[in-house]
Amino acid sequence: MNRLLLAVMAVGLWTPTASAQPPEGTKVPESFKSYEDGKHRRYELLFAVNGGAFAIAKLFADKNSARVLGSLSLCHLSVGMIVFTAVMGADIFMFGEKMRTTYLPDAFGWQGKIVLLIIGILIIVGWSLVAWKHEGRPSGT
Repeated sequence: MNRLLLAVMAVGLWTPTASAQPPEGTKVPESFKSYEDGKHRRYELLFAVNGGAFAIAKLFADKNSARVLGSLSLCHLSVGMIVFTAVMGADIFMFGEKMRTTYLPDAFGWQGKIVLLIIGILIIVGWSLVAWKHEGRPSGT
């Protein structure tokens, strides 16, 4: 009986109320459009640069060499991408917070912050694995 009561309460807490949904025919405010466009551009840049760096590493990294292009090593590339991802994550966070505090109090809530944090951590861990795994590999093998 207690489990049933807890399940009903959980559904009630997670179900949006009528006041949380906008009335029919309500236009999206211009500030929300600006927020979505800015967020989209920032995430797109984050993924495009990381994807491009991954493609460079995959295409130009010689399996028998520690170098990617010229004197650029996989470790150098990975560290650069870790820094870039951290900076972009901070930029996306600051942009979301500014939009939330200035224009849209309901935007960039805890859900968006968790998604940003998880994406950033996953990308950084991936580049860390590339740097550390390749760093320990002797050149020529």
